[in-house]
Amino acid sequence: MSLTELSLESFINALSARESVPGGGSAAASAGAMGVALLLMVAKYTDDSGKFKSIIDALEDEKNSLILLINRDAEAFKTVMEAYKLPKNTDEEKKLREEKVQAALREAADVPYDTLRTSALAIKYIEMLESDCKKNMISDLGVSASLLISAIESAYLNVLINVALIRDKEFAQALLTDATSIKVSSIKILEHIFKRVEGSLGSPSWIFD
Repeated sequence: MSLTELSLESFINALSARESVPGGGSAAASAGAMGVALLLMVAKYTDDSGKFKSIIDALEDEKNSLILLINRDAEAFKTVMEAYKLPKNTDEEKKLREEKVQAALREAADVPYDTLRTSALAIKYIEMLESDCKKNMISDLGVSASLLISAIESAYLNVLINVALIRDKEFAQALLTDATSIKVSSIKILEHIFKRVEGSLGSPSWIFD
């Protein structure tokens, strides 16, 4: 059974198990998927959902991509582990093992990069929806921003841990540079959105009574 076929409770229990998969990469993708899903809910509740049809369609695609990345991350890590288990008794075996390991590490770095990039794509839609969001759903918009921040930061850590082991430094540096740029710019925007939502909600007067 794939991770995305598990119940939420089973998925969380799988994350807590003494097993190498699922791990942080799958958790990052699930956070991104939930963040995008909340945006979809907000978009569908706008007074003129037809106006946002193209946004809804785009967010559906992003949500589905992130759901697939939950499984892709686990499979990528399994491939890395399998490559490391290959025999290395002869020079030929060592060469083949190294090639397999490096190919697997590239994929293991690419997957969280895709999670990071796909999560970041939602930012332009969250900004578009902010002004049309129903007042009683503004907190959902803020939670979406918070989940997307978590997804992006978590995915970035998974990029870091894998690129450090890649021998093709040109590839590794290019991927890391792009991932860092996306992370920094995205987090800045999402944190501003979260602050605006927080400010619009204010503090209930009874807190200070």
